[in-house]
This record gives sequence, structure tokens and C-alpha cells, in this order.
Amino acid sequence: MKYVIYGPYTVPRKYNYNIDGSKLAQKRFWDKVKSQVDVLDEACGCYVFAINNKPFYVGKTNRSFAKECFTARNVLIYQNAADLGLKGKPRLFFIAKQTKTGKFAKSAGNGHQDIKFLETLFIGMALEKNSDLQNINETKRLRKMVVPGFLNSPQGQPSKAVQSLKKVLKSK
Repeated sequence: MKYVIYGPYTVPRKYNYNIDGSKLAQKRFWDKVKSQVDVLDEACGCYVFAINNKPFYVGKTNRSFAKECFTARNVLIYQNAADLGLKGKPRLFFIAKQTKTGKFAKSAGNGHQDIKFLETLFIGMALEKNSDLQNINETKRLRKMVVPGFLNSPQGQPSKAVQSLKKVLKSK
């Protein structure tokens, strides 16, 4: 299973800085995305909504990014994050699943269990960076779990064991 990361792409806003989830705004957004990466809108995978390099929502789709990213529910989630008063552009990142031939994976109902796993992984990473993460599903356990140096770290200097394990698990 291979995933490729794309973005960030600026989320459309109205003149009053509210998130613009209108059909016209969506069309313009996806036209811009497709001008850079053809058919990315039809791909499935995970996506991250962020403002100023701070993640506020992690989502997944087994359908397509175009069918999922600007649902009324998601626009409301994005707006709630934008209402927290952060200055900066709201942006979306896409983590698109690829097939063995290098094309984007297409809709499979609930057939992409790896996408669910990837979403949970990214939620954990995002939650560590932002306790105001807007996700509700998949966060209850993660919000309660404390793993020093990795998840919901307590204040203070990490122990030598934590520092050593971080070196072992740190990516290249």
C-alpha cells in the first residue's frame, strides 16, 4: 500500500472569512487542484484540515475526496476551527492511496481498511500537536491515553528511556 501526500491547498472563504462550501467555490477549488494533480479529486485516502500548520481535523474517505471534503458537516467543522481566532489560511492536505500501477485508488465502500488505520494514526499525531482537534470519533481513547514523549505528554523533561525510544522510532 502506497500513499502520496499533496497540498496544501487553500480552502475557499467568503468575503467575511467564513468557509465557503458553495457548489461554485467547490468547483473552483477542485478545478485548481486538478490543474496541478489530475483526478486527485476522485482519489480516496485521508485528508487533514489545518490553519497555520496546526491540524484541526483529520478525515478519511473510501469514496473520493470530492464527495467527502466539503460535505455540510465538514464545512461546519472547518468553520468551527476557523472561529477559534487563528489568523492564517485554512488549508487541506490529501494523503491519496495509490494502486500498484501508480494510479489513484478508487472508491471501494468499506474495502480500504488501511485508510481507517491511517486516519487513526494521523489523528493521534494531530492530537499531540493540537488538543483542540475537532475530531470526535477515534479520539476518546487517544485523548485519555498518556504515553510520555509520544501522546499527551506530561509537562517536564522526558526521561532518558523516552528520549532513547524516540531515537529508535524516529523516522529518517
